[in-house]
Amino acid sequence: MKQVLAVLVVAGAVTAAYAGGMCGDASKGSCAATISDAKAAQPAKAQDLCPVSGDKVDKKVYTDYEGKRIYFCCAKCVDAFKKNPAKYLKDMSDAGVTLETVPAPAGK
Repeated sequence: MKQVLAVLVVAGAVTAAYAGGMCGDASKGSCAATISDAKAAQPAKAQDLCPVSGDKVDKKVYTDYEGKRIYFCCAKCVDAFKKNPAKYLKDMSDAGVTLETVPAPAGK
């Protein structure tokens, strides 16, 4: 009986949080904004995996695209990336990866 009561109390707390307590008015989408805000507040995640293969990157193998440096595990993956960069950039963004900015040329 105590276990059933505990489950009901937890379920009620979750329902209250969603219905207006912690998230505000759920019908206005404020929970999504809260989740989005929490994601934005996370620290930057450096790229350590190849966006194409998922293997560990080799910092000597990269391409610069729209001011960002993207690292890969091998040259084949660079070629695959260039065929559909939007897909791989979205995947990395969704994973929370923050790409490095292309360094300024030496001497400038």
